[in-house]
Amino acid sequence: ERANELSRQHYKDNTTRMMASMGKDQAVARGAVLPDNYTLDNCVPFYEEARRLTQETGVQHHVDHIIPCTAGGLHCPTNLQVLTAQANMAKSNHITGE
Repeated sequence: ERANELSRQHYKDNTTRMMASMGKDQAVARGAVLPDNYTLDNCVPFYEEARRLTQETGVQHHVDHIIPCTAGGLHCPTNLQVLTAQANMAKSNHITGE
């Protein structure tokens, strides 16, 4: 029981960090490149903001790559943005503004 409680608390304390890590893994699997100066800590704020907006508005938000991974986009803060899930799905693999 104590182990389960510690596990739940660890997940609660590290949810956005784990989301950022999974986002990085998914991006790399889709072809994104990690810059030499990549750190997970630089990307975590985007996942925190998406989670915060989802909780506050009740509208699902995603972290999106401005230049898609499939088009050689980097997985780094200068290529990330927070969009509603609907806007992200509509954007698909297009570059913002296309």
